[in-house]
Amino acid sequence: MKKSFFLISIVTLTIISCKSSYTKIGDKNANYIPYYLKAYEADSLCLVGNYQRSYEILDSLFKKYEPANMDNVNEYSTYIACCVMTGNIENLDEKIRNGILKYGSIIRNHPDGDTIYTRLSKITKVSREEMKLLSQKNDEQYNTELRNRIIRMDDEDQNARIPVLNHSKMDEFQKKHEKEIDEIISEFGYPNQKVTGYMFNEYNEPVSFDEIFYHQTTENKKKYLPLLYDNLVKGKLSPNEYGGIVDKIYLDNGRLFYGTFLGEVPLINEKKIDSIRKTIGLPGYGYEEWAFKRIFPNQ
Repeated sequence: MKKSFFLISIVTLTIISCKSSYTKIGDKNANYIPYYLKAYEADSLCLVGNYQRSYEILDSLFKKYEPANMDNVNEYSTYIACCVMTGNIENLDEKIRNGILKYGSIIRNHPDGDTIYTRLSKITKVSREEMKLLSQKNDEQYNTELRNRIIRMDDEDQNARIPVLNHSKMDEFQKKHEKEIDEIISEFGYPNQKVTGYMFNEYNEPVSFDEIFYHQTTENKKKYLPLLYDNLVKGKLSPNEYGGIVDKIYLDNGRLFYGTFLGEVPLINEKKIDSIRKTIGLPGYGYEEWAFKRIFPNQ
């Protein structure tokens, strides 16, 4: 009965949408679901070389919405690439500066990446030195104490699992982190990349709060779903991040709701998976795998 109720709750959450046209990230009336869908459409067009149409979609989108720049799509970087490849370079240097200062980088992985950035270097007057300084400025805006805390939590989480699972340590850190997660979210909201920027441990490996959160109990993850869905709609959490957290809850019982994890894991509703994904702004099922193969065809 509890599983059924949870499924109904998720469906109810994902079919609710705001009607307002406000577009600033975090605004109480914002609705970023249509934004996400168009950003993914532009991403797919860019990956197949249709730079003009991708540019048109993003240029129009950014006039209505503050760019969310999802961590697995980097649509602002796609926009810069399409500007370069289509010759739409008016105010390009200003766009580059604003992009690096706000997001830390305007680089994205692409099968034509070498061509894109060779052309970019010939067009822009923004030097590599200036880009580096702007990236450093972006990094300085984040809370160092919070980042170090999350990196330390990640170290504890991983050390209990690598090289072998230590179940007593896993339980110890899960309980310890439950309290810390509560404190962090209460003070900062959900600390995804928009809150922390890019984080790396002492081995220069990327650190994500998501992974720490994944290893919490199912009940603790469920507790935050209303907050996370609100963040999703307001542009503060990407569909892939939100979908991944919901999928991790379902994965605890051997199934996936949104299909954000790769592998041979059964779906809750395979026949309706594309329409289910669309409710939170995700593209069709299998998109992530398709995009990866487009970008890295030899891997």
